[in-house]
Amino acid sequence: MFAEHAAIAIHNAQLYERAEKLALIEERQRLSRNLHDAVSQTLFASRMIAEALPQIWKRHPEAVLMRLEQIRDLNQSAHAEMRALLLELNPQRLVETNIDTLMRQLVDGVLGRVHIDATLKIEKDLTLPSTVHVAVYYITQEALNNVIRHAAASKVTVSLRENEGQLELRIADNGRGFNVREVMSDGFGLNNMHERARASHGSIDFNSEAGRGTTIVVVWTH
Repeated sequence: MFAEHAAIAIHNAQLYERAEKLALIEERQRLSRNLHDAVSQTLFASRMIAEALPQIWKRHPEAVLMRLEQIRDLNQSAHAEMRALLLELNPQRLVETNIDTLMRQLVDGVLGRVHIDATLKIEKDLTLPSTVHVAVYYITQEALNNVIRHAAASKVTVSLRENEGQLELRIADNGRGFNVREVMSDGFGLNNMHERARASHGSIDFNSEAGRGTTIVVVWTH
C-alpha cells in the first residue's frame, strides 16, 4: 500500500510538472502572438509609410503632414503595446502598476492601430485584489483585440467602477456584432475571457447582435 501511494504521488507530481510546462509554453505563445499582431505589424506599417514619404513629398507635398501624423500615432501605439508586453513578462510589476495606468496603455495601443473613438472611464482610487487586478487587465486586452480584429467599430468605451459592493468592468462597441452562441463555440477569445472571469470569482455576460454592436460586462462582488 505504501508503494502504491508513493507511485501515485510521483505520478501526480509528474502530471503537475507537465501542466506547469504546458502553461508556460502557452503563455510564451500568447506573448509571441501579441508581439507579432500588435508591435511588429504596427512598426511595419510605420516603416512602410516612412519609406514612401520621399515619393509623397515629390508628388503630393500637402499630404506629407498627414502621413507624419500617422507615423506618430503608430509609434505611440507600438510604444504602449511594448510597455504592456514588458509588464506581462513580470507578473509582479503587472500587479503593482495602477489599474488606470494599465488600462490607459491598452486604450492607447488601440488608438494608434485603428481609427476608433476610444473612451476610458475609470473610477478614482480603486483598490483591487491581485487576482481581479490581473483579470481586469487581460479581459480588457482580449476584448479590445477582438474589437480591432473583428468588430469594424468606430467607437469603443471601456469603464471600470464600483457600485454597492460590486466592481463592474464594461467594454462596449458599436461594431458589427455577432451571434454569441456560435462564437463561444468557435473561439474569438470569448472563452479566454470567460475563464479569467471565473478564475477570479467574477461573472461575465456577452450581449451582442448582428449589426448592433457588442457589450461585455464583468462583475466581481466583494
